[in-house]
Amino acid sequence: MPRENFPSREKEDIAFATEGVRRLVAESRLPSKRYQSTVEFYGGKLKQEGGKLLWDRKGIRSKIDTAGDNPLRRVDDHVAKNFIKTAQREFPGITLKSMLSTGKRYCGNNTEILEQVDNLGLDDYYELDESSGQIEIKDPSLFTKGIALQDIYRADEIGDEELQNIDRFEALASAGGYIKSLHKKGAIGEVLPSDIIFAQEEGEEDKLSNPVLNIPDIVWNKERKTSDIDKKATDLLDFLSSIAVEEFRRSEDVGEIQKALETILDNYDAEDVIRMVQSYARRGRLTLTKEDELISAPKVSLGDKIKNSVFGQHNKVRLGKPPKDLEGLLRSFIIITCENYLDSKTNN
Repeated sequence: MPRENFPSREKEDIAFATEGVRRLVAESRLPSKRYQSTVEFYGGKLKQEGGKLLWDRKGIRSKIDTAGDNPLRRVDDHVAKNFIKTAQREFPGITLKSMLSTGKRYCGNNTEILEQVDNLGLDDYYELDESSGQIEIKDPSLFTKGIALQDIYRADEIGDEELQNIDRFEALASAGGYIKSLHKKGAIGEVLPSDIIFAQEEGEEDKLSNPVLNIPDIVWNKERKTSDIDKKATDLLDFLSSIAVEEFRRSEDVGEIQKALETILDNYDAEDVIRMVQSYARRGRLTLTKEDELISAPKVSLGDKIKNSVFGQHNKVRLGKPPKDLEGLLRSFIIITCENYLDSKTNN
């Protein structure tokens, strides 16, 4: 078969492998009664049991996801790109055992997650169900009536008219202030558009005044020395990056992306953390697997391409569907927006 026919076939094989990983570990969605939510749950599935809404983590698929998530965070906290080579370059003498050890944050067990719930003041929303040993969502209406920030951004895909009428920038403003309020209690672990759910009170449909953090399943490793500002900057960098991707998909407008990032920073409003975010971005974070480069690389086997692409699922799930050229643009947007914010503070 001619060489020129290989890339298209390889692209299909890679897409099949990566989509298969996603389908395997995404066991349930936010059970919204209004529309089909795009928010998926990993490392556990939501289920009704004895009149309670539980996040059940006992299944084999949940264990596979949890076991797979941790080594991906070990080499590069944002993505494992060229997994083995990167590990050996960044950590000379590293062994397979150490590569599979836990990084600075990881998918916690129920005890660790509930400790994070307590630290962040989320006790009104999540607790341990003693009879099942699983995490209970104390008020199921948070998930059945609540509106996730990710769904607000993907309202055009969902097709719900009322959802499309919600001002996404108003939602971002509320989310930015909410993340800051959580950071006053401690770092979160991971913050994506799927992690912010606006609780809906009776008679206050579509109000965005009560954001609530989704189950905080990513926890910080107490055995790794990571400063408080490092943790908070990682949280904020995650959120800025994921929102930039969502805004790019929604509007494909550079001005709107800039507006979205500015809205978050203005409402988060903490100079020390934002300065650290800017520093991270200048040093090359965050990184994304470039699938198009993998596909066209003549000396890389299909097996290695699939392996690298599957490892890249860690960030694809976190960031949605980033365009192929967005890695550099993401950093540029974040650096410029942070710089503008910091300059405004200096000038004032």
